[in-house]
Amino acid sequence: MNAESSEFIPSNELEKHLVQAQKGELEMDQLIHQLFTNQVVILLDEAPETDVWDDSLAPLILGNPAGDRALAVFSSPDRAIPVSQQTQTFEHALLVDFASILNGVPSDAGLVINPAWSVGFEIPAQGVVELREVVGEFGSD
Repeated sequence: MNAESSEFIPSNELEKHLVQAQKGELEMDQLIHQLFTNQVVILLDEAPETDVWDDSLAPLILGNPAGDRALAVFSSPDRAIPVSQQTQTFEHALLVDFASILNGVPSDAGLVINPAWSVGFEIPAQGVVELREVVGEFGSD
């Protein structure tokens, strides 16, 4: 399955909001709020022993042609599977609260939501720093 050529059919509320945002029907701050109130999937190099991500497990970090790095985050397990199959190193998926991943993102990395899919977006490293500062505001909902 090639994620780029597959039709994006939302499979959960977060994905419905991603589609709305991409169409301009939802403001970015509303989308960020939705991220904080949902779980996301990250891919890891080893199977986690618990349902909590710790820094002993390496997450999938992608780079772009400009040299920017970003932690790959997926809106559902279905979005992670094709990418996991392509990497063959990051075969272990972990469903986590979005807020809980922010402290694990390397300081020089951003986030990329749904890499290889037509519906997603990027948050640069500085944006991750700003999200860490407001995590209490959204994380307590």
